[in-house]
Amino acid sequence: MPGAMRHPRARSLVAFVLVAGFLACAMPWLRAVAADLSAPALAQRINPSPMCTMPVVIGLCWCGTTPCGYRLRMYVPTAFVETVRRPGDSLLAPPGFAPGAASGGGAALPSTISSALSATDNTAEAHVWTLNDQSLLLSKLLPCLTCRPSDAQAPATPSPAPDRLVSCDPSGQIASAMLGASSRVDIPGLPSLTYATELDLLHWRTGCRDLSIANQLRANGLVCTAAGIAQWIYGDNPLSRLVGADACVGSWGPLYPRQMRDIGPTPVVHSAKTAYRALSLARADLGLLPVPVDLGGRLQQAWPAVSACFGVGELPLPEPGWSPQPTMASPDGRYGWFYWRQTTCCVSFATVSSCLSSRRRG
Repeated sequence: MPGAMRHPRARSLVAFVLVAGFLACAMPWLRAVAADLSAPALAQRINPSPMCTMPVVIGLCWCGTTPCGYRLRMYVPTAFVETVRRPGDSLLAPPGFAPGAASGGGAALPSTISSALSATDNTAEAHVWTLNDQSLLLSKLLPCLTCRPSDAQAPATPSPAPDRLVSCDPSGQIASAMLGASSRVDIPGLPSLTYATELDLLHWRTGCRDLSIANQLRANGLVCTAAGIAQWIYGDNPLSRLVGADACVGSWGPLYPRQMRDIGPTPVVHSAKTAYRALSLARADLGLLPVPVDLGGRLQQAWPAVSACFGVGELPLPEPGWSPQPTMASPDGRYGWFYWRQTTCCVSFATVSSCLSSRRRG
């Protein structure tokens, strides 16, 4: 039987069963129970401040030989990531959508430890939702958010090195192979669910996908300092070319192993780091997320508070007492984050004039 599972038709059949089970569980609840955040409510939590969009005019756009607008460089929200304390819980989808329970034939997964209940040993599930251009139609950013999520998209070419695909268990390998087909679910009226850790059962709970590379980093002296600097005790090391620039997530600590558990950070920082780990898996290893994920991105808390934007790995986070839009600890361990990416687009002169006029009136 294990050999049969490696056959493409067998994998496709199992992926179809997973999706069908997910929808069978999800759709009755979608009709009967309201979620904490509707699509319009989520859009209204996108922070429209210049601290988030950071717009810069970098030149003119030309229509033939005539200038017809400005070329703008700015940040746009491209994904929403939620971290929750129980498998199947969600801010966007009503209770009961439970992708993990569906993939397990209806068997409930064990609850995680709420990050709100411990300041040192945190665990969470994570869901990555991709924002499309329509997701912003009800945002307070319009009409002044002139670039769109689609402008920031770039093809994903996942090609994990062999040691990134450690075989902890044959069934875990099969689950990873099917994850892309089974986790991408479109629910009408919501952003697209791109990655759910409940479907990544073995790897998200153990960090198995990254254990080999994490052990190599430690053995070769990689240290993520309090200042967020990756220090190589033994000098230049080829491993740095393998893991890229974000082996340390800024001042938040090591990226690897990318799993649900993280010891040390406060609950809010843990959630932000967990969100980045989920984004990294969805993009780099699974090729599911259409936007790049690296330290050049920015995050903004969307739940339980609407915060200012900040750089990935940046400390301190916006806090009460020094920022007009601070982050906030969640009383129930559920958090939501927007992931912002820089992009460029052309903006007509008329659009810029209208936007400036509306801001003056406001």
